[in-house]
Amino acid sequence: MSDEKGTFNKWQQEQSYLEEQKKIHPELFVKTEGLDLSGQLSRVGIVLPHAPIASGFIKYFPFDFIVEEIKKDQQVVSIDYEEPKTPTGAGAFVRADVVKIGVSTVDVIKELANKLKIKETQIGYGGIKDAVALTAQNFSFSGITPEALMQLPVTNHFLKNIQFANDSVSMNNVSGNRFTILIRTKDSIDEEKLRERIEVLSKDGFWNFYWMQRFGNRLLSHWWGLLLLQGKEERVVRSYLCEPGPNESPFFANLRKLANTKFEKWEEIIELYKPFEFTLRNELIILNHLKEFRHDYTGALRAIPEQVKLWLYAYASFLFNKSLSFAASSGEVPQKLPLLLSNNPKDYEMYKQFLEADKIPLDFAQKIRRFDFIRFVPRSVETKLIAKIISYKIIPEGLIISFELPKGSYATTFLSQIITLDASLVNQVSTNEVDIKEILGTGSISKTKEIFKNYTVLRQKEED
Repeated sequence: MSDEKGTFNKWQQEQSYLEEQKKIHPELFVKTEGLDLSGQLSRVGIVLPHAPIASGFIKYFPFDFIVEEIKKDQQVVSIDYEEPKTPTGAGAFVRADVVKIGVSTVDVIKELANKLKIKETQIGYGGIKDAVALTAQNFSFSGITPEALMQLPVTNHFLKNIQFANDSVSMNNVSGNRFTILIRTKDSIDEEKLRERIEVLSKDGFWNFYWMQRFGNRLLSHWWGLLLLQGKEERVVRSYLCEPGPNESPFFANLRKLANTKFEKWEEIIELYKPFEFTLRNELIILNHLKEFRHDYTGALRAIPEQVKLWLYAYASFLFNKSLSFAASSGEVPQKLPLLLSNNPKDYEMYKQFLEADKIPLDFAQKIRRFDFIRFVPRSVETKLIAKIISYKIIPEGLIISFELPKGSYATTFLSQIITLDASLVNQVSTNEVDIKEILGTGSISKTKEIFKNYTVLRQKEED
């Protein structure tokens, strides 16, 4: 499917359409049911070993959650706005710092590739940063000039610090991330308990669960991974297209239920999903493939390889979480646990009971041979990590905390072992806009916030 309109334009058009629908059917945009926090954690295999000291809500505004990449040389890629300058020197690649708000790294790459008329594979990066956030990271580009980057307009992202380089950016160029986060709380926080908890976590580390964003907005990614390992590709497609998530809005839940009644009538579902070219873009890629190749479910899934990878990794993460939860409760926790998708049979022997319960054969690798972009490599993950605390401060709106984590670890996993991250508090917390960097004395977001003012969606309170 072509991307002529551009990701941001698709998002704008979709938002306008949804606003009109909300005026007509406001009841369809109010979540009346769904899993509570404990239900969500259980769904992804997490049992926290100790109770958090308070409850709070994150990402009320995208600038409540700041992520700044730390490069291998320990330089921090800041979210501060700077005018791009023409670089001197030479190199096979051009690098640039990319600052974005309210959009995923993957979508920015698609947008940049479209504007620069290059392939997405010509853009190198060291990790995917949160979408509902203000983030900064380093990209590399091949086959283009610095001038081409400098001519790009500011939308929901901008480029700065453009330089020549001799190599591309990958995970090997990244050390970790610095987070600065406002957790908005309904009730006051006990400062002494907070200090004690942070001291313990700083000394002993925190349990390194894969947190809920690993499992997608619908908390179904690991389910699709499970079905793939069972070889049930048609069922994966049907669930992905038509199964609502536990916390999905009634509007999209109803849309998916209607699509389910039309399954295999691909043209009709395309018309149903067409107004949502941003939110349902991957669903539309699948549908357009199936419109041409009616029952080619394998080919349809191969058309979205990055999603398929994420689903399989999500299932492996689910098993890791279950194993870590069990080990933490028993008090016998190894320093590392292997991940399932390994070419060493010993690495998934420990998951044998879970695989048997999920009716996945031990030769599951054969079930996904047709997805030749999946790589089975041995990998072990630390069961505990240490967060480097930069600073924190309790304010009337809640808790601001800045800390650094190694690459591949989740800020929400660390935060959850201090404060319960409870989405149901959205209507009960302060909505004051706060410059969290300025309060901590680590800079300011004011200039960048001003640059992004026309591209930032401010959350509206959900109706009771």
